[in-house]
Amino acid sequence: MGSADADGGFDSEAKADIQSESESALEDAGQVMVITTIATLASQTSFTLTAGSADDDAYNGMVAIIEDASTAAQKAVGVVSNYVGGTKTITLREDPGIFTMAATDKISIKAVSPDILNILADTNELQTDWANGGRLDLILDEIPAETGTKTFNATALQSIQDEAEDALEGEDLDHFLKLDGATQKYPENCAIDSILAKLIAKGDPAVPSTYDNATDSLEALYDALAGGVNAVNRVAGKTQILEVSVTSAANAGNVTVATVNTQPCLINSVVLHADAAQTGDLTTAAIYAGAGNVITLIGPGDATQANLDAMDKQIGKTFDLGGVRLAATKTIVIDLLGTGATAVDLTVTIVYAACANGGYLS
Repeated sequence: MGSADADGGFDSEAKADIQSESESALEDAGQVMVITTIATLASQTSFTLTAGSADDDAYNGMVAIIEDASTAAQKAVGVVSNYVGGTKTITLREDPGIFTMAATDKISIKAVSPDILNILADTNELQTDWANGGRLDLILDEIPAETGTKTFNATALQSIQDEAEDALEGEDLDHFLKLDGATQKYPENCAIDSILAKLIAKGDPAVPSTYDNATDSLEALYDALAGGVNAVNRVAGKTQILEVSVTSAANAGNVTVATVNTQPCLINSVVLHADAAQTGDLTTAAIYAGAGNVITLIGPGDATQANLDAMDKQIGKTFDLGGVRLAATKTIVIDLLGTGATAVDLTVTIVYAACANGGYLS
């Protein structure tokens, strides 16, 4: 046992005894698992202990404090990743890298939570995930930049589309948006008696396969209806009316007003109406019909600028003997004669009837 020196301090032997007692107290209290020295050293992460537990993994996850044998102030800290009790071999998780450890260096194994290895592993994984190109970094890259307009990359857009389609299918609404099968005439994946089926089919139950878009669509129905109306209007002897606006130059010469289509037509009357006071550039605006303008409908002596120089002035002609017959393809023209190119503002109204079903002017 050491003793006090002349100055009241402790000699080296006493100090060593006090340190030994302190270390034993720490070991007894469970604060330190073992205090010993490095016996042999295979590397800076693998070495054997002079003394230690005989149980495998007894020090796993514990903190190892290594003290240089020659310089007590030099210390390094590492985490034990594995311990083999039979050989007392310690494996550190990584080289502390503070100084070069050697045999006879003092080592203390401090008791800490054995979960420290898992905590360190998770921390390292997070650091890898946050690095450029890591998993978390890639997730953040998918989030659009905060700008006035939100933009999504192709992966995000496809994900949104997939979710939207799944939602539509979940509510049985997808049949509103797509067709399948080869015919493409009706929505084949529309359920019988569904709302859509009720809209397109009249049966009970409503069977969508009876629908044919070539004949039953709104456009097809409109075409059929327009054709039917035209067929009724174009019955032989039924009065039809054509109005044509004329805004050509006052000296344009012959301007086609109407052409007879499909079947001959009988012209009953023609009216030339001034939509505004006509320009002084206009001299006459006679109306002719037939090959080479052989038929005079309104002559140049009547269709003068003086007779059309105020709004709503007009010249009309009703034809004797039932009218003027024009064969299919024949034309009606207005012959604009004048001294300048100022536009006229006239309307020609023609009252006529088809001589055979289907005849009309256009």
